[in-house]
Amino acid sequence: MITVSVCLDETLIQDVMTQMFLDIAEDGLSESLCKPDMNSQQWVLVKDCGESVALFSFTAYNRTTCQIHPYVFYGKRKKAVEYGKAAMKWFKESAPSIYKKLMTDAADCFPHCQRYAKQCGFTEEGHMKNCFTRGKIYGIKIYGINRGEI
Repeated sequence: MITVSVCLDETLIQDVMTQMFLDIAEDGLSESLCKPDMNSQQWVLVKDCGESVALFSFTAYNRTTCQIHPYVFYGKRKKAVEYGKAAMKWFKESAPSIYKKLMTDAADCFPHCQRYAKQCGFTEEGHMKNCFTRGKIYGIKIYGINRGEI
């Protein structure tokens, strides 16, 4: 059984962010940036049969849109899409009603992240060119889903 609940454990969040930092960070960034913003981000913890398997952050992008960012734990990614959809359902049922849209993004150097967004139900809505450095300069695809589509 998959459950989703608000997570206020800053130490857990920081530990997970730090573990995954080098896999997703742009070149030249430091792990010292792995400090969650507990004031402007809402964090949720996903558990599967009582075991912690993922964290998701929700950050206001503007007054209408929230950005989601997944942190699915290593060794738990076979059910990543289920965990992502569970977090999105939590958003639909629990986030303030002013948020009508959920968005995420993924750099072109991470096609597996782009596939994940689509598997979770997001639609590609745009592309920014030359905006992410990872060995060379890549673009970032923007994905969105309306609250009612979740």
